Amino acid sequence: MRLSREGRIVENTWLLIPERFEDVKVDVFQVMPDHFHGILHIQGDMSTRAANGSRIMENSSLSVVMRWFKGKCTYEIRKQSPTFSWVTRYYDRILQDPEAIDAVRKYIELNPAQWKK
Repeated sequence: MRLSREGRIVENTWLLIPERFEDVKVDVFQVMPDHFHGILHIQGDMSTRAANGSRIMENSSLSVVMRWFKGKCTYEIRKQSPTFSWVTRYYDRILQDPEAIDAVRKYIELNPAQWKK
């Protein structure tokens, strides 16, 4: 699939995630004309304990990574396309076993063939 300028920004920003978040690795991903698919591997425990014993999220939680990713993409894309916006939410799944990861990888890789113009 040939990427638009906006799609290239999304792709390049996704590839920057491991530089910004040292405990996050990117896996297969696909930029589509109106959506995006990707797998992230977050290493270790994403939470820690506050002084009062409650759990707090660290800087590499999925929500922090996605907020950074979508914010950086939006900032860069709006330089050329001022009306660009994301859907406010995202869909996430925890993939724990190799078979689940492989199934989602296959889905992502085959997604362009399913695209209806």
